[in-house]
Amino acid sequence: MFLITILIYYMNILMISRGYPSKWDPQWGSFEKEQAIALKNSGNNVIIAYVDRRVFCKNRKWGISKIDDNGIIVYSIYIFPLPLQYLFFVTSFFTKIFFQILVERIIKENDKIDLIYSHYLYNTYFASFIKIKHKLPLVCIEHWSGVNKDVLPQYVKLMGAKAYSTADAIIAVCDSLRKRIREHFNKESFVVHNMVSDDFFTCPLIEKNDFFQFVSVGTLIKGKGYDFLINSFSQTQFPEKTWKLLIVGDGPERDNLYKQITHLGLENHIFLLGKKSKNDIVSILAKSHAFILPSRSENFSVAIIEALSIGIPVVATDCGGTKESINNSNGILVPVDDTSSMSESLLYMFNNILKYNASDIRKNSKERYSSSVIGNQLLAIFDNVLYRKDNCGC
Repeated sequence: MFLITILIYYMNILMISRGYPSKWDPQWGSFEKEQAIALKNSGNNVIIAYVDRRVFCKNRKWGISKIDDNGIIVYSIYIFPLPLQYLFFVTSFFTKIFFQILVERIIKENDKIDLIYSHYLYNTYFASFIKIKHKLPLVCIEHWSGVNKDVLPQYVKLMGAKAYSTADAIIAVCDSLRKRIREHFNKESFVVHNMVSDDFFTCPLIEKNDFFQFVSVGTLIKGKGYDFLINSFSQTQFPEKTWKLLIVGDGPERDNLYKQITHLGLENHIFLLGKKSKNDIVSILAKSHAFILPSRSENFSVAIIEALSIGIPVVATDCGGTKESINNSNGILVPVDDTSSMSESLLYMFNNILKYNASDIRKNSKERYSSSVIGNQLLAIFDNVLYRKDNCGC
């Protein structure tokens, strides 16, 4: 889609999020927080709102909570778990009510809201009702791999038909997702890639140890392909005692992956580290030689561009939007679930790591994914939506 860039003015943005990071769940809502920081640093006022639908969570208060995180005001509401993919009509009924209660509180306590900015289809679905009731413009950004499929479940079709037709502008985080939205819902969208926190760019480029360290970051679920990755490592003929793989993240497949590692005799090489904070991830990446993304499906991986921003090359499966960030100068793409190709690529990376220039990889990543670059792209879209509203009455 063609976008006219006009003068951006400062605005009050209500961001509808899936959540917000905490000590106990540091990655939950991390995309949204990083974007909120970038928008705030541009002089805008950002308020985040979310309905806490999680089934399992520590240290969560009942009712409405409000925090001030360095000028970003975060409102949340928790009454009881609401897993949206099950009993859609029941859970959507309650989620819609909880969002209405939360937004009424936000509007009562804050200055005029200029624009709603929602993340993920299920939040945009509920944001569409807020838009209509309060007559506010709505911009949505789609990250969700649930939209990037050949066939969509009925509840996804229902949400998409409502949400995308109501939004004033749609953003997709990769081109493959943009094409899926057009295919399934006949709606055009802008492509704005995910951003990288400035913490990754300011981390020093350090000299690596001789012991070769691979790293991967992701949720331990089937779709992330860690079983396939572990099998690939078992078939790779590395020199003895010269490598290790650190897997950062947690999830329902943890026990199965641990059993697979021990069954293959790789417990002295492959380590499941569990969830880590952003600072911990920066430190781990800085000490690593190469990053691996073995996903079976992906839109646009933040984990990949975080690794590139540290200056380390990537081996990734060719799915979704990964090809939009990987090229010959910064990594290798392999077919999904192709154990032989992954094994060959891992060995190639091990033997040819010096061919990759860390400074160049980092520079290219900063030019494409830094908070200022992505933030300005978002603001240009917001500004055009508000310009059309003010001048066209639409």
